[in-house]
Amino acid sequence: MQEREGAWMAETYKIVVCGLDNAGKTSIVRLLKDLRPALALITSPSVALEKEVKRSLRYRFVFFVIPGQRRFHTERILSQVMADADCLIFVVDAADRHRLPEARDLLKLALKVYTRVGSGNRLVILAHKQDLSSALDASTIYRELWEPISSEFPQVLADIFETTIFKPSTVLRALREGVILHLLTRDPFDYLVRRVQIATRAELIAIFDGEAFPLSIAGDETTAYEVASLVREFLDRLRLEGRVEGVVCFSRTKLAFVGRKSKGDGEEPIMICAKDFLTPIAQTIRALRQAVVQVMDFLRRRYHAP
Repeated sequence: MQEREGAWMAETYKIVVCGLDNAGKTSIVRLLKDLRPALALITSPSVALEKEVKRSLRYRFVFFVIPGQRRFHTERILSQVMADADCLIFVVDAADRHRLPEARDLLKLALKVYTRVGSGNRLVILAHKQDLSSALDASTIYRELWEPISSEFPQVLADIFETTIFKPSTVLRALREGVILHLLTRDPFDYLVRRVQIATRAELIAIFDGEAFPLSIAGDETTAYEVASLVREFLDRLRLEGRVEGVVCFSRTKLAFVGRKSKGDGEEPIMICAKDFLTPIAQTIRALRQAVVQVMDFLRRRYHAP
């Protein structure tokens, strides 16, 4: 579905987040808005449907968080929320093993509704609270939660990720690999980042959106997620200055970055980073500048409303 945002047309995807009470649903969605665990943890038990919007370039991912209380887990309410949903995220407290049967019953009900009224077939299970020593790993959660009911939903494409609020990279990975890359037909910048990686001989090239979310990656993905928190600091400067670039060194790591924000209506910042590059700094910065220009030109051509 496309919606207008200023002078731009944004592709919108609806994502429903479900799970038992105290699973961590709200914290996860809030973390996607701001990569600060301390803020994401300031929550109280949900008593109403929550909605959060994550913008990523010209895409809008609208998250609907269903409260964990049983009164919200009826077919009528689930049908209203899941109508035309593109993806279902099911959050499990991996440290609360005795509630797995209860969580499995809810997942079965949610899938029964989702496969009937939703427009997608993607299920992402988050084995959450991996920071706790008693947390079960992803394979155990998958085996006890999903496998017993999977034969009833052969059309559903399921995947599972281990997550914890205290390591934002785990949540970012789940969103990018589990949701975004499956909803979007292809990564439009895949060729670009690989070409820049070759040109700079960098260990990692990554494109980040205005909220420090790694959109396209060439190199070690875990490193890209870890770099995101640092990129967020650069983006704060970028919003004020309109452009930012430079090189920082830390822990035997060298990171070059170039960010731009045009004055166009509704256009958000774009940043490209190169980690541990081997070419001279000036040459590396020049390659990143050219890449940023190509990304912004692509967005204008594809998403600017007529």
